[in-house]
Amino acid sequence: MKKILSFFILLACLFSTSIFKTQNLFLFDLDEGVVEKVCFVGDNQIENEEFENVKCGSKFFTYCSLSEAKLNMEKLCKNKDGILFYLAGYKLEKLFSESKFEEISSQKIEDMTILTGYSPLYQDCVFVDEKKVNMQIAVFDEKIIVGFPMILTGF
Repeated sequence: MKKILSFFILLACLFSTSIFKTQNLFLFDLDEGVVEKVCFVGDNQIENEEFENVKCGSKFFTYCSLSEAKLNMEKLCKNKDGILFYLAGYKLEKLFSESKFEEISSQKIEDMTILTGYSPLYQDCVFVDEKKVNMQIAVFDEKIIVGFPMILTGF
């Protein structure tokens, strides 16, 4: 029961955040082949023929390529609640090192590992069990999903 309550409190905190800053996200510097796609989560649909918008509840999930994300950064980051990177062929150890990730918790769900933690490189955060959280990582098969501050799209 406590985990479910914590999850809903976390979601409420996430959706109440205003603007997500991306200036320090080193993942934007990776190769297009490593970053399969990027997803911006927010209140508004962003029109562009290169974007795929999916509505879930009151939120829009805007998917695009890494190059489109870089070209449209200002438009995409305006009033965003979070951002996700879908990686392939990237080493988890390198991600930990590059982000200075400090693990707070981990869960194993079937063949997926979900890590929640904090990176001192990013200002925005939410609090979970009175601890700062601003990065969540899901690892399965040879793929990694990285969410700032959390993975808001599902796994």
